[in-house]
Amino acid sequence: MDLKPGKVKKHSSAGIFNYSVIIRVVLAAALLILANKLSIDALIASLMLIVGALTVGFDIILAAVNEVINKKFFSYVVLVVLSAIIVFCIGCHNEAVLFLIVYQLFTILLDYIKKRANASASYYISDDREDDKEILAAILAQPEASKTTAAEKLEPILDLFTKAAALVGVIYAVFMPLVSDIS
Repeated sequence: MDLKPGKVKKHSSAGIFNYSVIIRVVLAAALLILANKLSIDALIASLMLIVGALTVGFDIILAAVNEVINKKFFSYVVLVVLSAIIVFCIGCHNEAVLFLIVYQLFTILLDYIKKRANASASYYISDDREDDKEILAAILAQPEASKTTAAEKLEPILDLFTKAAALVGVIYAVFMPLVSDIS
């Protein structure tokens, strides 16, 4: 099978990033930095961190609520939100906001990888074969398109590892302040 690029004018990556998520991440990071660097009251700093967490994580919270409505209580999104809330409630405000920021950054990175893979797959179909492009676009639009047999075999293991890591993180966040002096 000869894979030669078709007659493509230019390989464009326009629209490959979700800029609204990037802006929200930057805004939450700025609020996190300002809450820690400014000499302000602890209540105002906590409110800034709450706004930062809600700014960066409102779509995660909405996805978690949707998963709970669908009775998927141990979905990774639900565990992420639950972990962030517990960490925030025990007084580790900075860590909760930073956790949500890092989670969003990795989500942006995964979306970028998927979009680039789809774009590079469609790059190898020439412009004069529109039917093939439409078929490939329909195949790539399906959620199962990115799954391979290796991914299907590893997914339960990675899911279990994610849940175990979240559980260890919650236990650590709850019991570490009790046994050590963090201040």
